[in-house]
Amino acid sequence: KRPAGAEISGTMESHGEGSLQARSELLKESIRLMVHHPIFGIGPGNFPAVTGEWRVAHNTYTEFGAEAGVPALVLFLVLLGSSMRRVRSVRKLPSYKRDPEIRLWTSALWAAVTAYAAGAMFASTEYNLFPYFIVGYICALYQIAVKNESNAGGMDTTAGDGGRQESGYVGDKEREFAWSR
Repeated sequence: KRPAGAEISGTMESHGEGSLQARSELLKESIRLMVHHPIFGIGPGNFPAVTGEWRVAHNTYTEFGAEAGVPALVLFLVLLGSSMRRVRSVRKLPSYKRDPEIRLWTSALWAAVTAYAAGAMFASTEYNLFPYFIVGYICALYQIAVKNESNAGGMDTTAGDGGRQESGYVGDKEREFAWSR
């Protein structure tokens, strides 16, 4: 005679193995479709219709390659890679060492882009706006850090405090906070 919980755990194990097998098949099918339709793919959002499964591949990269083609996948990967390089270049700027807000945003955006790149291997997020917002925030951060550099080099000597007030983003923090309230 089986223990009381044995039947339930066996059912759960078989369900987990079935899910793993189904996801593996969908992943293989997305790779097959990418190989058979490398240039233009099968069309955005058509993966469930073509496979007849009405499920996504649970991998952003292979599903994007299958639906939009290999050139679109390469552009997407270049976008993620250049965003990571841009964050690394912000870390090399002197304003990164000076401004704690730039350090905070740099770390947060680095975590966001790397977490997205890793999580995209297990979810179909190719048409969500989240990765593109991260890229936009990284571009804005880079521009702020670079502008902060150019303003730090040339202090505003017309200020009444003997040139100690910085112009640009850092000097306008009071106005920024007043505007946001």
